[in-house]
Amino acid sequence: RGVLEHAQELMADAVGAEHTFFTTGGSSLSVKSAMLSVAGPHDKLLVGRGAHKSVVSGLILSGLRPVWVEPQWDPDLRLAHPPAPEAYAAAFQQHPDARGALVTSPTPYGTCADLVAIVRVCHERGRPLIVDEAWGAHLPFHPALPTWAMNAGADVAATSVHKMGSGLQQGSVLHQQGELVHPTVLK
Repeated sequence: RGVLEHAQELMADAVGAEHTFFTTGGSSLSVKSAMLSVAGPHDKLLVGRGAHKSVVSGLILSGLRPVWVEPQWDPDLRLAHPPAPEAYAAAFQQHPDARGALVTSPTPYGTCADLVAIVRVCHERGRPLIVDEAWGAHLPFHPALPTWAMNAGADVAATSVHKMGSGLQQGSVLHQQGELVHPTVLK
């Protein structure tokens, strides 16, 4: 009777996405769906090297060819931050046939990428950006938090509402906007 569609519309409105799709299986399933909505077997996808194992699983299952983008090492904190926008630009320079890019932000350690700049790098080339934002369900709801994927202009964001939101049972949400990833394909 339209309850699910209405709930998805309310969620999209709450976070400023054009389309929102609820999924099960956590963001592991959502990220795989997002990857397949951007590229197919034997296509290249730029992937931040700190990606979750679900991304690696998605690469194997789909036949996508990863172009690894190195993270930024922080010697003071002794952890890796997401790759810099310049690293994505360099990867696109070397692999102009890459169908898009994927970045994990925030990381499980809470560090965030410069999503606005990475979106710019992707969109200058007519390529979509997927953000694995599994740990960022809280980001759209306070202006003092880092910019979240949809506000940065990303094309697709996978968010685990069971982690930093109030979802249950491996609840995940796929958010979509723009013309580079068609919502029907994503759905």
